This record gives sequence, C-alpha cells and structure tokens, in this order.
Amino acid sequence: MADRRYYACAFPNSDRTYTYHYDGEELAAEDRVEVETNHGKTVLEVRRNVPKPSFPTKAIIGKAPKPEKAE
Repeated sequence: MADRRYYACAFPNSDRTYTYHYDGEELAAEDRVEVETNHGKTVLEVRRNVPKPSFPTKAIIGKAPKPEKAE
C-alpha cells in the first residue's frame, strides 16, 4: 500500500480548493479524480500536493477517465 498523500482539488474552472487524501499512486497537477460529496460522486482536478492538514479529510476514490474530445 502506498503512503497517504494529501491534495488540494478543485472543480474545473474554479480557484476554490478542497483537501482530500489518497492512498494510491502519486497524483499530478491537473489529474482528474473522482470524489464523494454531499451530492454524490463528482470529478475534481488535482491542483497540488499539500501537507497533512490539521482537520479530517475525505478520500479520493480514484483517478477519473479523461474527457473525450469533441470532434
């Protein structure tokens, strides 16, 4: 099992970040991840790694598939 890492994540086109943790492979900035919110599962973008916060965090479920490009 990988070490727990913490990430600042945001909705696309937003600067407001939310801190989540992930026990899987290391994530990179702009990776898309699936998380559980009060409104169900949604996709956020990883903005950066952050130190372990002083508050509890929710888990990143996993990497989300890349969106298909319109032709």
